[in-house]
Amino acid sequence: MGTTSSKSSLQSGTWSGQLGTAGATQPQKQDSSGAPGKATRTKEDSWCRHAAYVVDAGSNHTVVFKYATSPQRQPVQLGSATLKFTALGAENHKPCNLKLADVIEGEDYAQFYGLLLSELGRLGWVGQPVLIGATAGVRKLRDSASSGPDKIERFGRDVRESGAIGPHAEFRLLEGVDEARYEWAAARALFGEFFRQSGKGEVQLFAGGGASVQVAMADSAGPPLSVPSMATRPIQEALKEKGRDAIEAEKGKLRSALEAHPIRPRGHFVCIAGFADVAEKLGFANEWVHAMATIPRLESLLEDLLAQRGAGWEAAREKWRERVEHLWPIAAAGCVRLGVLLESFPEDSQLFFAEAPPATAAAESPPKLCWPLGHYLEDHGLAAAEAHNHES
Repeated sequence: MGTTSSKSSLQSGTWSGQLGTAGATQPQKQDSSGAPGKATRTKEDSWCRHAAYVVDAGSNHTVVFKYATSPQRQPVQLGSATLKFTALGAENHKPCNLKLADVIEGEDYAQFYGLLLSELGRLGWVGQPVLIGATAGVRKLRDSASSGPDKIERFGRDVRESGAIGPHAEFRLLEGVDEARYEWAAARALFGEFFRQSGKGEVQLFAGGGASVQVAMADSAGPPLSVPSMATRPIQEALKEKGRDAIEAEKGKLRSALEAHPIRPRGHFVCIAGFADVAEKLGFANEWVHAMATIPRLESLLEDLLAQRGAGWEAAREKWRERVEHLWPIAAAGCVRLGVLLESFPEDSQLFFAEAPPATAAAESPPKLCWPLGHYLEDHGLAAAEAHNHES
């Protein structure tokens, strides 16, 4: 499943909106129902026979995506599913997201293989190649444990040699810059026309992962950037334990990470993943907003969430209902991280928080913007040729 940079009919920003997420009318979302084995609906046509399967093994989830290319040379997301399991002794027996870093560290692969095979079967897999791509969670295992590299190597060898996921399965540990490159390839394909129609120039990317942040700028001479040490989970724990007293200390840690890996953004960006999730939860997704004007909005929402009163808290209660007590620290941590990052943006920068561009009324939704889509585009010669000029 090597990467190709060949030029094709799908150039930067030529997403037509005619085909996208097959069998759906809204952008694909990860399974949040809490039910194991719940996969999105699929549609099988003659052009779906050579579908590709890409597994996103992130720091907080493992999601398998199914892609194909339409006769019009457009990428189509045929389905997706999140790997979940019920832990022994779990409260309320609620399923948990499977994390590949835990699987690799524990060296017990049977549960992972079983869950993955189950979801692949639901998505129509009949032995096609499967790419398992690990990101920040497994990178952390590699960098923080002396035995991490050996365990990762053993897992990769088992994927290749055991045949558990078929004879053509591949495991790959992606660096942050790989994530950013693939995400950017997807962003250019999906958002290029929307950016031009909005007068925003070339697509630029701002992606918030579970433990890192990726930035890709059109006028940069180098490759996309990845900023480590940007995890939101430690911020969540600090806010739950110390409340307001934790804010400045957590902001200081984030600013130190940015000093070590400066991003110097300029121009306009599409903001995806964790950033889009925060915006969707807090009410400013799918619209252009000024970076500087968003900071006080985030601070106000953070204050309301910590105080558990005010307009921000009431909006959170209305949106999350009985889950608000569990979800508010996630949103609050997202506010802290995003607010610090926006301090680096110039006053004239505008941001669009979304995981898919606005679709026309008659169009099916485009695929979800994520690194697996970008990998599929590159691997099948569909990525914009211009994106490859920025590779190191």
